[in-house]
Amino acid sequence: MTKPNYNFKYNYENVSEHLDGHDFSNAICSQDAPNIVALARDFAEVVQRIGMEAHEKEKGTDYVARHPIVRLYVTQFEHLVGGGVGMLISEYYNAYDFCKEKERELKPD
Repeated sequence: MTKPNYNFKYNYENVSEHLDGHDFSNAICSQDAPNIVALARDFAEVVQRIGMEAHEKEKGTDYVARHPIVRLYVTQFEHLVGGGVGMLISEYYNAYDFCKEKERELKPD
């Protein structure tokens, strides 16, 4: 079995003015969030600030995607939808096919 790669290190000493201690605290609290709507609202707010930080540091989307705050929120989203390791690939494809069908059906002319 291959060991996971834990090499990503976030430079906490260079946190921009876009993020503060509350953002990191909220990310930790997100791990107990039962409400996906509230989680999405909070995530949308903080991920924009992380994007601003990435732009300031001339980093790309990888910086945002691998940010520790983003990882914690995304992990909780996976948990709430029954995803992650336990999600069957067929569940994913069923959801994808359903959305494609609705896209075609509801797409304005």
